Amino acid sequence: MLDMESVHTAQLHPDPSIFDSNLAAWKRNESTPWGRLRRSIALHNLARHLPPPGADILDVGGGNARDSIPLAKMGHRVTVVDYSSQMLADANVTAAQEEIPGDLLTLVEANVGTIPDLFKAASHDVVLLHNVLSYVEDAGSALEAATHSLKPAGILSMIRVNRYSEAVNAAIRDRDLDAAVSRLDAKTSTARQFANVPVRRYAFEELSELLAAGGLEVIGHYGILCITGYIADDEIKYDPGFFAKLERLEVAMSARHPYNLMAKFCHLIATRASGPRSATAIEQ
Repeated sequence: MLDMESVHTAQLHPDPSIFDSNLAAWKRNESTPWGRLRRSIALHNLARHLPPPGADILDVGGGNARDSIPLAKMGHRVTVVDYSSQMLADANVTAAQEEIPGDLLTLVEANVGTIPDLFKAASHDVVLLHNVLSYVEDAGSALEAATHSLKPAGILSMIRVNRYSEAVNAAIRDRDLDAAVSRLDAKTSTARQFANVPVRRYAFEELSELLAAGGLEVIGHYGILCITGYIADDEIKYDPGFFAKLERLEVAMSARHPYNLMAKFCHLIATRASGPRSATAIEQ
């Protein structure tokens, strides 16, 4: 069980109203070709490691459950924990529209740091930690809380913006070479969809170190949106034929080195490592 200081630093630091009030902007992004690709490629990567239908899955900071609902439709039992009441309300609406049975999708309004109090140890086969760690004060404490209920042979799916992609994006898409230079070593940025709140950006090796410090080892390294964001013409991505080819290319690149290192998002699959677990967190 985390001590009280660790629980505090594991909490998401923006006020939940930031996410509540920007739900519309989040949903607009979800409906774009790149938003749809982010979800489809993430599911494609995760599917390589999922147990058979009927697994117990915990989606930490799952928002409006757009990553969870496809898993529930596959027959898994998914619990979404998020502290944004509006995100969860939207998840409830979508679940009803998709006719997801109530026993396959549970929505819980709570913060990351409270997870050890909500769930028993070793009670989940899979834990999703998608786009969460950038919003916490202490990533190590948040990881420990999030994986409290992960079974010894379970898997963790972690997705985070790849900070290396930001400099390349500034140079190629924005043609802002000064910004590209400034982003080469930058470890912080802002979340434009959520009122520009400050966030921490991670590179693959930093996330790997964080997982190792938490007693987890990487068994899958994927990229999400390896090339999509670098194509300046956004309109062509709405063309069904082009989109289909783009999705096929993204799937092919997602697990291939070095393309996965260029991706907008780093997607890591990890499991419990053998040996003692360390409480050391990555330097903030």
